[in-house]
Amino acid sequence: MLIAGLLLPGCLAPGPSSAPGARVRRTEGIAYGEAPIQSPRADFPLLLDLYEPAETNAAELRPGVLLIHGGGFHGGGRGEPRMAALAEELAAAGCVVAAIDYRLAGQRPVVSPAMGEACAGLFRAPLRGGRGTVEAAAAALEDALAACSWLEENAARLRLDVSRFAAGGMSAGAIVALALAYGLDDQGAAAPLRVAAALDLWGSAQGFLECLDRGEAALFIVHGEDDPIIPVARARELAQRAQEAGIACELHVVAGAAHGLELFTTEVAPGTTAGERLLRFVETRLVPPHP
Repeated sequence: MLIAGLLLPGCLAPGPSSAPGARVRRTEGIAYGEAPIQSPRADFPLLLDLYEPAETNAAELRPGVLLIHGGGFHGGGRGEPRMAALAEELAAAGCVVAAIDYRLAGQRPVVSPAMGEACAGLFRAPLRGGRGTVEAAAAALEDALAACSWLEENAARLRLDVSRFAAGGMSAGAIVALALAYGLDDQGAAAPLRVAAALDLWGSAQGFLECLDRGEAALFIVHGEDDPIIPVARARELAQRAQEAGIACELHVVAGAAHGLELFTTEVAPGTTAGERLLRFVETRLVPPHP
């Protein structure tokens, strides 16, 4: 359906891994920052895995994608197989991809007062898991902003075109990506990188739908029709709000699917998978240089 190894922050790991003839180079465990937690009381290292095209024009700038894993803000990680598969495919298509970890509810993350105030407005609608989950969602958004800052600071060495940037995620990660793309500016906060495309994989913007405004990120949504965790109605409401705001949006509702699906085997049209549609969307929105 169409509707209009641990390193210091700022450093890249040596020796990215790629097999001979591989399409993608992956560098694991880059530290993009650290943030406080209370259980145990510590500054927690924030890590990302970096995926880059194995063979590219050395003079050419590449678009960037930030990927944020799911897990209800209580679990999950950057190496989740579906996340890694998506990162690989995006990098093979020419993007620089950062798949991040972030602080989780069980760690009792400490959020800055400014972020806590911003998220009090963004996450008005209840999230599954109660108050600790809401606080963890704020921490996840704060960590995603730190990852954006890291990408901006390292743009030259990554040959990253900061004007061509997407943020996406699965489930809880999609909630964070949508808040990054549409919600922060309405709370008086600014992201280090402007999001040109948002990728919502079975997530929700409940509580900040009104934050979608004309001129903001183009939106891709895929959602299972029988999702028992985040109802498909949330996806339809989001797509409708995007249409009202004049935001380009592509919505795919997968019949019979529950919460989460295999992007590159689940078809959304005869002979076309959800993953293939997502890659086409990213290619259309990010890969061609802006005039």
